[in-house]
Amino acid sequence: MVSAGTIFLAVIWLLVAWLIAGAWRVARRRVTPGTAFLVGMEQVFDDGRRAAVELIVEERTGYRDPEDRDGTI
Repeated sequence: MVSAGTIFLAVIWLLVAWLIAGAWRVARRRVTPGTAFLVGMEQVFDDGRRAAVELIVEERTGYRDPEDRDGTI
C-alpha cells in the first residue's frame, strides 16, 4: 500500500514540473502588453501622470532615433 507521504511528494514533484514547464513556455515567447492592458492603464492614470509618462516616452524614443536626438525633425 502506498503511504500518504509518498503521494504528497509525487504531487509536489508534479507541481514543480508543471511550474518549470510553464515558465519555460512563457520565457520562450515574447510577452507584450495587449491593447486592453494599455487602455486600462490610460484610464488609471490621471492627466498629470499621463503627461509625465508621455514626456518620458518621448525622451526615450528621442535617444533611440538619430534624427530627433539633437531636437531637429
